Amino acid sequence: MMREKKFIFILGPTATGKTDLAIELCQKLKAPLLNLDSIQMYRGLDIGSAKPTERELKGVEHHLFSIASYPELLDASQIFDKVMNIVANSKHESFIFCGGSGFYLQSIEKGMFEIDSIDPSIRKSLQERIDTEGGEALFEEWLAIDPEAARKTSAQDHYRIIRALEIYQAFGKTLSQLREGLERTKSGLASLGQVFKFEIEWEKDLLNRRISQRVDKMFEMGFLQEVRDLLQVCDENWKPMQSVGYKEVVETLKKGEELNLPELKELISLRTRQLAKKQRTWFKKQQDIACLSGRDSLDEQLKYVLSRVQSGENP
Repeated sequence: MMREKKFIFILGPTATGKTDLAIELCQKLKAPLLNLDSIQMYRGLDIGSAKPTERELKGVEHHLFSIASYPELLDASQIFDKVMNIVANSKHESFIFCGGSGFYLQSIEKGMFEIDSIDPSIRKSLQERIDTEGGEALFEEWLAIDPEAARKTSAQDHYRIIRALEIYQAFGKTLSQLREGLERTKSGLASLGQVFKFEIEWEKDLLNRRISQRVDKMFEMGFLQEVRDLLQVCDENWKPMQSVGYKEVVETLKKGEELNLPELKELISLRTRQLAKKQRTWFKKQQDIACLSGRDSLDEQLKYVLSRVQSGENP
């Protein structure tokens, strides 16, 4: 008789120590690691995304790291299909997922809504408008039709702006309105086995300190040169280059002024803290995530997760 598959998600804001725990779990359970950090999916964006090195991943089967290059953009539907394909073609009983994206988590666990195809000319027209008018004008249009969704992002998030407006132009409804009348047509992991979700939590002050330490380490590892190298081959407005850390370095380099490294580090730390706050807020709203203390040792965290998984106990 085939044993039920187990899907273990290690979640939490940036700089909480998710990767270390996920890798330990993979080694303990002889399970593959599937990355859910959207920026770590792109080649060349290594230091700024805290992508685990090949040395760290040695001996661990791993997926969804460095799978796309400029000018590619991955969306939730593509990631969903990749995850389901990996699981379907694997003989493993356990799978470890690691990342901070709540959106990927929801779609992969519960399934995807399938929306009818949209005329590509609509997207092309919107992209041309972005190029000529800038993101602010189209962002204002999105604000007018779906203010709640628009306020969750910014005028710099061209991908989401175009996606929201192309859906509205094609169907006359916002994405939120469309979803209300749709059923999930692609079943997620919950239909294939048992899902376990764990979030690593730190007190605010301690997490802020860890964020600052991570930013310092990024620059010690050559983050500035990484961004300079990326700008040689890709557009600064490419969505991954608009992520926290990369965006601030790009803006600083564009000014052409003498580099004030302490000021740049503090700006990145501030923006990362703001991102972590949003991530914490999202996770707090979820009712089925077990919490791990960041203060606990890696061994204690590992024992707790394994005990919950082996007993089949969920929050």
